Amino acid sequence: MSAEPLSISLNIEIHAHPEDVWAIVGSAEGMTRWLGMTGFQPNSGAEWEMYVTTDYGEFHFYGEVVKVEPPSEIAFTWIEHEKGKEPWPTSTLVSLQLTATKDGTRVTLLHSGFEALPEKLASTEWQGHKQGWESRKVLQVLKRLIEEGE
Repeated sequence: MSAEPLSISLNIEIHAHPEDVWAIVGSAEGMTRWLGMTGFQPNSGAEWEMYVTTDYGEFHFYGEVVKVEPPSEIAFTWIEHEKGKEPWPTSTLVSLQLTATKDGTRVTLLHSGFEALPEKLASTEWQGHKQGWESRKVLQVLKRLIEEGE
């Protein structure tokens, strides 16, 4: 395990009320439309999964919803299983925090807990996920989905 906390924090301002943003991040249909998750339910203990193919390989991500506080926060565990490799031995945590602002809602995506992975994985997986969240422009996609209905 790495001793230093490794986390990813991304945020974006969305011109919509927190309840409108929650309609996407706090619903099965919304999370399917936004991230391609299947099985997602906004209930503690609900399991979810998604499959992603990139230039780096084929990935199966899965986890469990651990926190639901409408319309301000939802959090779920996150485990990666890259095709041809062993799945992570422990999970990380993804939290979506919604904060009302003067112009709408600030959405903060916090992906933490990489230091709990074995030392040989921690830094590499942290860097890979940072690149993945950023290159897939997940928060920009969420913003478009909510503001433009795409």
